[in-house]
Amino acid sequence: MKIFVDALSRIPTVSIGTQALILGCLQILHRRFPGAEFILLSSHPAHEHHYLDAAGLAIEVVPRSPTQWGTWRQLRGLLGRVDAVASAWGDGYVGQASWRLLQKSLFLKRAGVPLILVTASLGPFRDGVDAWCARRGLALFDVLTVRDLNSQRHVRDLGFQDVQCLPDTAFVLEPAPEAAVDAILRREGAPGGEKFIGVNASILLHHRFPALHGRPYAEVMAQLLDHLRRTTKRPILLIPHQIYPAGFPGLTPEIRLSADGDDRAAADIVQQALPQPEGIFALRGDYSPAVYKGILKRCDLFIGGRMHAVISAVSAGVPSGIMQYSHKASGVMEMLQLADCVWDCRAPASELLRIASWLWTDRAAIRTRLEAKMPEIVAQAYRVGDRLAEMLTRRQERAAR
Repeated sequence: MKIFVDALSRIPTVSIGTQALILGCLQILHRRFPGAEFILLSSHPAHEHHYLDAAGLAIEVVPRSPTQWGTWRQLRGLLGRVDAVASAWGDGYVGQASWRLLQKSLFLKRAGVPLILVTASLGPFRDGVDAWCARRGLALFDVLTVRDLNSQRHVRDLGFQDVQCLPDTAFVLEPAPEAAVDAILRREGAPGGEKFIGVNASILLHHRFPALHGRPYAEVMAQLLDHLRRTTKRPILLIPHQIYPAGFPGLTPEIRLSADGDDRAAADIVQQALPQPEGIFALRGDYSPAVYKGILKRCDLFIGGRMHAVISAVSAGVPSGIMQYSHKASGVMEMLQLADCVWDCRAPASELLRIASWLWTDRAAIRTRLEAKMPEIVAQAYRVGDRLAEMLTRRQERAAR
């Protein structure tokens, strides 16, 4: 069986969360269809192999044409030799005009080939042309799954009552072995033999924060770090979840500091804003999603500005709070029954500190709850493969009549 996985954009995948999402999607489909071969279309195959090869699966990464017209022709050719198409686009449609969703689904749809939307975030949709395009685009999918309850509400408002909310595919990713994590923490000079507090400093939030909150990001983060240091008496580790690996083609200081830049640059900015840097460390190396999940698993508490960093932490049983700038965050946390762990970036910073204190005080009970719930969440994530299998079976039954 061959499955085309639509997950890569024109730029290399530097988000650890997106890498985890893609690896999780491949793992889910492989488990349901053992021996399946996967095809992905990439502008930068060498970079994508950097993390895809670790999956140990039959993956063909096809070099993408440099032109849009060439890519469309290439895509139609690829779709002619696959048995199913999985669109694992994460939040690629959030904040985009819905005609892009319609355009993409028109090119992915091929008669007789099942098309499944894999745990995306979608909406909200404006009345009129925007909603019309979204409705037409989503109608081309044979199976609709979203990863958060807010997206499910937005899609149901368009009339798609059969859309299913399933956990993000990154939930199934296993953390790296303990020994590997120990070696990395020692090499980084980070706290390894004791529990620590994890915080994700996000370069994206650094850029968006003034418009959302009204104060500089580094100022609020410094306030949070000082509060955590005083409240928990634990060392604090700044953990990136978007990185540009060494040797990345065309990397410049400007790119690292851009809104789609490197979280380690955000950590530098935050550390410079600290009056007292004692007890605060930052990861500097280039690591895989599994390694970052292994490091997050060691945290006593985690506060993240990127949703997939929080997904990695909570799936490892770590009490976590999220700094929300998009509806996907509260929708995911509501699904996990962790709505109280969401801080909207428009809210006062005092509310963020209150959530951090509550998470610390109730961490044992929250960890117990998470550990009890995660097997069910992971089992639900694997339902994506079942939904595709059900669609294939129905098509085969219709063809046999």
